[in-house]
Amino acid sequence: MLTAMVVAAGFASAGCAPAGSASTVTVTWTGPDGEQTVTMTPDVVDCDDTGARGTSVQVEPQGTFSFRTNVDEGARGSVGVGAESVLVSFESDDIDLTVRGDAVTVASSDGEAAVVEGWSPEDGIVDSPDDATRYPATVTASLRCE
Repeated sequence: MLTAMVVAAGFASAGCAPAGSASTVTVTWTGPDGEQTVTMTPDVVDCDDTGARGTSVQVEPQGTFSFRTNVDEGARGSVGVGAESVLVSFESDDIDLTVRGDAVTVASSDGEAAVVEGWSPEDGIVDSPDDATRYPATVTASLRCE
């Protein structure tokens, strides 16, 4: 999981459009230092009738996300964010996802975050899940597809 959470250096997908500042993805977890939050403002959002995926490459913090509805299984989501001093990988098999036209919304949804404190962008890919501490977490998102 941690290998996949590293920020995408080049996310290519047909139909992607810049989302501007209207889109946000926020992961919140409670660890030994209390509640912590990281918010990503994606610069690429690709939506369809099953959900959204995208990246933040031009804007800090960098990261990638995917929220998808599976017909028989409900909605799943994952977020990987590399901020100034933390690397976070969020996953959930129970996302509260709404798709309406050019907007995708994720209401507060529970999952798990694998967090590497003290990480810096120069550290690159984290290869071992042992490098992360896992915490219960929530995710919210407001995504605009243009």
